Amino acid sequence: MSYGNVSGPVKPIPQNLMLRSGEIVVERLHRLAAMGYRPSLHKQMTIGIRLEHPGKAPRIELWGDGQVVNLYPTQIASDDERIIIGPDEPEEFDRFLRDIPPPTPLQKLLSLSLREAGYFAMVYAIVIGTITLLLRWPQ
Repeated sequence: MSYGNVSGPVKPIPQNLMLRSGEIVVERLHRLAAMGYRPSLHKQMTIGIRLEHPGKAPRIELWGDGQVVNLYPTQIASDDERIIIGPDEPEEFDRFLRDIPPPTPLQKLLSLSLREAGYFAMVYAIVIGTITLLLRWPQ
């Protein structure tokens, strides 16, 4: 299934959208994160924010003007083509989000960063330690 423009030159963004491109980027980033996408900042420097999904969804990049670009177009005939959803295509973006399968609980757990896993372990240890102390506290 394709969304937005497939391959070809990137069309210029209308001036009224350029003025609100920051709002579009922030809104799209929040909506993509709600669907399971996470930024992949440790990879090589790019012109946008690279986002990866723990499930079976395409790896994408969110550009500063609000465009969503498919990095590894596996659903398209040619590897040279990219799916581009422009900032002026909110319906295409909504359709793209509807087609993303939500990550399973196991995929969410496996996608935790080392820092997040460390915080989780620390909070878990504090809670268990507190409960243990309270249960053994002399009455």
